Amino acid sequence: MVNPIIEVQCPYCASKGSVVIPSFYSVIVGPCPQCGELVLICLGQIRRLQKEIILYGSADDQFRHLTEVINQISDRMIKDVAKVIRDMIDDVDEIDLKVLQSYGQAEKISSDTIEEKTPRKSKVIQEEEINRFKSELNQIDDSKFFRKTFGQQ
Repeated sequence: MVNPIIEVQCPYCASKGSVVIPSFYSVIVGPCPQCGELVLICLGQIRRLQKEIILYGSADDQFRHLTEVINQISDRMIKDVAKVIRDMIDDVDEIDLKVLQSYGQAEKISSDTIEEKTPRKSKVIQEEEINRFKSELNQIDDSKFFRKTFGQQ
């Protein structure tokens, strides 16, 4: 397995560079090579760390600070996932809508928006459609079927 390489920019001095990480899910804490300030790299994101807290703070202070920084990363990821879901809502069929509603998502997405966009059929080809196509394909040489399907020509 090849270790991922990510492009990063220091949140303190804006210097840019590439970092080889053991996996995308690695958490890396270290100083910026340019300015020496501490940064945390996690899930492809880079965040500032307060050097004084990390180096000299109590365990509780370090925990609170790291929790705050990691929450910023997870908040960003949750917003990204929510955007993907909103972008996909056009393709949601009624079954998926009921699942969303059962998890309370319908409250976060206005019911008007859901009702406007949901009635569309799924873009996924269903097995029933494939079977109907195969059946019709076998009949395509039948002139009566052809005229019925495509009209008189």
